[in-house]
Amino acid sequence: EYVAWAHYDCELVGKLSRLYPWRETRFHPITEDVRIFLRTNRQRFDIVIINIPDTASSVLNRYFTREFLALVKSSLNFGGIVSMRIAAGENVITKEQAIIGASALATLEKEFTKIQIVPGETSWFIASEDAELSGDPQVLKDRFAKIADSSSLYPAEALLSIYLPDRAEFAEKTYKAVALPEKFLVNTDARPLAYLSGLLLS
Repeated sequence: EYVAWAHYDCELVGKLSRLYPWRETRFHPITEDVRIFLRTNRQRFDIVIINIPDTASSVLNRYFTREFLALVKSSLNFGGIVSMRIAAGENVITKEQAIIGASALATLEKEFTKIQIVPGETSWFIASEDAELSGDPQVLKDRFAKIADSSSLYPAEALLSIYLPDRAEFAEKTYKAVALPEKFLVNTDARPLAYLSGLLLS
């Protein structure tokens, strides 16, 4: 019904807004810094998707810190979720990717009590404070099938090949096995980890 769209380049959003008739769609571009928007806007959301490139700079890192996640959490409706994308491996998680995943997980755990991992070439962390999250493929298939017209978007049966509990368990164990102090895992505004992550991937 209402989709607020933010980009880390606010100037780009402003230029697009002058060229594209957003008012005729359900999309509402955010032309100010997203942190300012979340602090001052009373709009609350059911889903927040953090889908940006890898955190190779401080500009991108600020979307992965504990402070940003706290802002997102305060903007969620009851039962709302946040999903965060990170680089990973389909079948193998390298040591460098494990550290990045461990950092994302440790940072999310500071703000959210429920977290599900959906591993793959790009892995997703889905977190909530009060939603009934599940990683059971059958449960997710049944839930999705109950949504009106969901089959026109995506076949519910296909979820069975996306949500693989064994891979999710392996990914979680790999991330939790990273033996680094908390200060090198929890990403904060005061101690950003983007350059470490970028260096490791390089």
